[in-house]
Amino acid sequence: MEKKEKKKLPKGITQRADGLYMGRFQYQGTVYPPIYDRKLKVVEQKLNDLRYEVTHQLYAADSKVTMDEWFEIWLKDYRGIRVKAGTKENYRDTYNARIRPTLGKMRVTAIQIDHVQRLYNQMAEKGYSQGSIRLVSVVLHGMLDQALKSGIVSKNVVTLTTLPKAKEKKDIIALSEEEQRIFMKYTEQHSRFARMYQTALSTGMRIGEIRGLRWEDVDFENNLIHVSATLKYTKENGYFDDTPKTRTSKRDIPMIGVCCEVLKKQLSEQTQKKDLAGSYWVPYDGLETLVFTQDNGKPIGKEAISRDMGHMLTGIRSEGYEIPEFTFHTLRHTFATRGLEKGIPMKVMQTLLGHATLAMTSDLYSHVLPETQAKEMQKLEEIFDNDC
Repeated sequence: MEKKEKKKLPKGITQRADGLYMGRFQYQGTVYPPIYDRKLKVVEQKLNDLRYEVTHQLYAADSKVTMDEWFEIWLKDYRGIRVKAGTKENYRDTYNARIRPTLGKMRVTAIQIDHVQRLYNQMAEKGYSQGSIRLVSVVLHGMLDQALKSGIVSKNVVTLTTLPKAKEKKDIIALSEEEQRIFMKYTEQHSRFARMYQTALSTGMRIGEIRGLRWEDVDFENNLIHVSATLKYTKENGYFDDTPKTRTSKRDIPMIGVCCEVLKKQLSEQTQKKDLAGSYWVPYDGLETLVFTQDNGKPIGKEAISRDMGHMLTGIRSEGYEIPEFTFHTLRHTFATRGLEKGIPMKVMQTLLGHATLAMTSDLYSHVLPETQAKEMQKLEEIFDNDC
């Protein structure tokens, strides 16, 4: 009886006694991990893929490094050395809050397109803004791009994902003139941060810019505020001066009368507090001339201001006034809205706010334009004899 001839298998593939196919590949003295499967075609395809990746220098050896571990390496050795300390902290906050809970314990080599896409989709379903989802994508893309360059993965799966369409942004909240007057009057009587609020409402400065404002940046002679830095805090560095948010954030803002008066009162009161505190006045090194400080000369934290605003809103409502929930940044929006309502051109407002583009200012405050346009159109009435 003739023996049944064994099926000839492709090069590098053998079949074990239990029927499992095994593929092996060796290149330039290196033996790569074997490939197993019950189906010959699967092993053949994977072996061909492996040959291609190795010979085209695309192969990444398996690594046990997790996303949590790789994030720390990426931020410390690659990305962190190229960005501002504040940006580095934003990356860390984004990773800890959005990425770590779902992907942190996974191996970098195990991350697939579906994992990243599912994370995006879940954020969109929960109502996160497009900007928040995009920031998560920036961090993940940076991490996996460096993992690709370092030979940990063979491709960056983030490039194959699609950012979902997030919910539309909520309308910008700005106080009405009446709400603004109520807030200013109440905080003057009850808040230790009243002058910070007044400065924001009269300049449109960001909270970090006001907290980081120095006396040498306040030009009483020419009635100008020179915005040159923003105050930041990280666990690693504590409080420090950072460069402005964008190149256009570095700007000069003319001081109107109320702002000049507020800052002169602040200078007088701070001088008295400093004299009374004596050795208890202990500002941070490099931050000795801050305009707004705690009673001991130290910087004011954002959390303290947020808590104070919450107390102010509660107090205002307890006196029978209706006022919406808002944040310190609302005061910046209120400044811009008041200015546009009073006829300040959009281009001038862009410069005062330190926006990078006119389009950004227009997009944010387009809701103000219909009313101001209607008022401007009324100026044409005198040309015509007919009344409408």
